[in-house]
Amino acid sequence: MSDNDDDKDKDANKAPFSELRTQSDKTIDASSSLLKKTLTDLKHVKAKEDQHQKVTKINKILATLHGDKSEHIQNIKDQAHEKSQNYHAKMQTSPSLFKRYYYDVGRMLNSFKAKHYEIYDFIRSAFYALFLAMFIRSLIIQPFNIPSESMVPSLLVGDYIFVDKSAYGYSKYSFPFAPDLFEGRIFSTMPERGDVAVFRVVDDQNKDYIKRIVGLPGDKIQYIDGRLWVNGAQVPVKMLGPYDGRPLDPSAYNAPVFEETLDGKTYQTLDIYDGLPTDNTPIFEVPEGHFFVTGDNRDKSQDSRLMNGPVGFVPMDRLIGKAEIIFFSLDRENFLEVWKWPTAIRFNRIFKNID
Repeated sequence: MSDNDDDKDKDANKAPFSELRTQSDKTIDASSSLLKKTLTDLKHVKAKEDQHQKVTKINKILATLHGDKSEHIQNIKDQAHEKSQNYHAKMQTSPSLFKRYYYDVGRMLNSFKAKHYEIYDFIRSAFYALFLAMFIRSLIIQPFNIPSESMVPSLLVGDYIFVDKSAYGYSKYSFPFAPDLFEGRIFSTMPERGDVAVFRVVDDQNKDYIKRIVGLPGDKIQYIDGRLWVNGAQVPVKMLGPYDGRPLDPSAYNAPVFEETLDGKTYQTLDIYDGLPTDNTPIFEVPEGHFFVTGDNRDKSQDSRLMNGPVGFVPMDRLIGKAEIIFFSLDRENFLEVWKWPTAIRFNRIFKNID
């Protein structure tokens, strides 16, 4: 037997072992893949179980706090369905066209409530929240933004303030669109000298103005050399120094700032120019039921010193409320430009009381 024959016999003997090894490797690879897939599935199952357990715990907590409402909701749906059927029956038999429309609306509302109570409950809650917000805005607190520099340095353009609408009682101007619900003022309370008030100016397209009340009914008001006199006595005043703010009006840079004290209330005023007609005025005697108002920026304000202007003496029923606090403030930026807020917000003015 030759050497070649021996080699062929050896190769023939190796072939079955090679095939066996290949099959074994395939089996191991398949088993490994199956094991990995099984472990992955187990992880997903464990994650789902953990999630289910968390949801179960949350539901138990909610059930403990609020009780199980499923039965209650089902009862509401059943009652709504019954009402819908009753309205439908009444609509078919009613001789009145108005009542038929009324019953039809009731049928549709209760039918929607019976089928989609969760959506109905959300819409109802949103309506109540909107109604409450409108009620608060109409009768208690109203937001107001400062549009001009007539009240610098006390109030700046970009200040957003809350106005207490209950401070002086209510007139028709306390409500949106000023409806003629009643005459005069109810729950009326007299303002104090030094109050910063918001009022309606009918002679200027029904705009809301904000000024400081310096004269009450019967007071005699006069300005001499730019200084305020009330009932023959000059209001105590002292100069603080130049204005160091960032006014929109360039002429206000470094203008002198004064501190006035009126009936115990201390506030700052700005005096840009000397010798203007409003610096020296005749004596104004405030009529009954009216008020004399001025801006703290004395040379940049349309107020009661200009009797031929839109303001004049402010009637009591035009008062809307008392300015109380600054809740937000932006320097030279639009409120809707949110991306500019980080550099535009005047944090030192937020929650500042209005003197």
